[in-house]
Amino acid sequence: SSSADPVAAMKGQADTIGKFMTKLSEYKECKDKEQRKVMEGEIIDMYVEFAVPALSLALATLFAFPGAFFLFFAGLGATGRGLPDLQALFATFPEIIATPALNLFEKVDPTVGNAAVAAILVELASPLLLLLSAALKGKIEAYL
Repeated sequence: SSSADPVAAMKGQADTIGKFMTKLSEYKECKDKEQRKVMEGEIIDMYVEFAVPALSLALATLFAFPGAFFLFFAGLGATGRGLPDLQALFATFPEIIATPALNLFEKVDPTVGNAAVAAILVELASPLLLLLSAALKGKIEAYL
């Protein structure tokens, strides 16, 4: 189905936007008041057809990704994990890698280090976060 195929979904959105722009141009050219009223309804329907799903996905994504970052960041801070774990991991590497890495880690503020670890965790979790965004999209659409 086209909803499972992102390329088809994007093409469908592009087609809808193209039709919307054509209808908007026709509306601007139209002089008949009754016809303009009909066109206004069509334009609003077309706008809702592509804007609401796009806006709801954007809002869901804006919730999921920063939410996950702050959740990971808070979890790392509360548990004392994150940067200390990276330091312990790099300490097990051969000295040619461990020494420069550990010297670098000593210069990193633990809060900044944990923010970097949280960002890496968000990247690793991004496929799940995209699924979460898609699941939230439908819930958000109901309110738009």
